[in-house]
Amino acid sequence: MNKRFKQYHADNPIVYKLILRFSRQAKDAGHTHYSMRAIMHRLRWHLNVETKDPDGFKINNNYSQDYAMKVMEENPDLEGFFRLRF
Repeated sequence: MNKRFKQYHADNPIVYKLILRFSRQAKDAGHTHYSMRAIMHRLRWHLNVETKDPDGFKINNNYSQDYAMKVMEENPDLEGFFRLRF
C-alpha cells in the first residue's frame, strides 16, 4: 500500500466500513468473487445520491486494489473474494 492510499484511508474511515458492508452484501447475494471497482461505484452512488454528501465525495480508482487487498487480509470471510492484478 502506498503512502497516498494510507493517508486517504486514515482520513476517510467511512469508506472502509461501507466497502465491507457492500462486499458482504455481494457475498450474501451468492457471489463467490466480485469487483472492487463495482463496490467503489456503489460507494460513490451511496455517498453522492442516497446520502447527498455535501462535500462531494471523491475516491481515486487507483485505490481499488489497495482496498481489495486490505479487505481480504483483514476479513477471513472475504478472503479470495476479489481478484487482483499485479
